[in-house]
Amino acid sequence: MSQPQTTSLVDAFTLNGLPSEYLSGKQIQERYRISPATFWRWKKDDHAFKFPKPLFGEGVEARWSLDDVIAWEQANAKKQSRAAS
Repeated sequence: MSQPQTTSLVDAFTLNGLPSEYLSGKQIQERYRISPATFWRWKKDDHAFKFPKPLFGEGVEARWSLDDVIAWEQANAKKQSRAAS
């Protein structure tokens, strides 16, 4: 008898055309070399460079789409260049 095939949560997202790469809060903090307090401020609704909401999960289990993070980087690079001009 063959084993039933299982699909992980990430595979399920990929099969539905959703991003296949996710980052944890710790990975985001490492990516930008920021403290947990700074990351928390970025996520607040009233922050000038509001960070995107996680795609799924909460707290330490939250995961952000790499595509969303890259789009956020690009949008904020444009904001920063306009503010500098």
